[in-house]
Amino acid sequence: MLNIIYSSLYLIILGKEFPGLPDAGNKWIRVLCPQWEIDSIITPSSVRQLIEWCLFRERELIRVNWLGQQATT
Repeated sequence: MLNIIYSSLYLIILGKEFPGLPDAGNKWIRVLCPQWEIDSIITPSSVRQLIEWCLFRERELIRVNWLGQQATT
């Protein structure tokens, strides 16, 4: 299991290929993403961590609205 610290940032899922979201591809879905950058610096390692998180099926997906607040549905 990945050691994940969630941030207030979120990803917008547009395509159908995002594992763990059976309704992906129908509309925009926003999920909280882990804090993957350090001091606002993006490195090849941080990009790798984000891609691995996106493809990892055994992770918690917290849906949020357009304001970044946890969604009710």
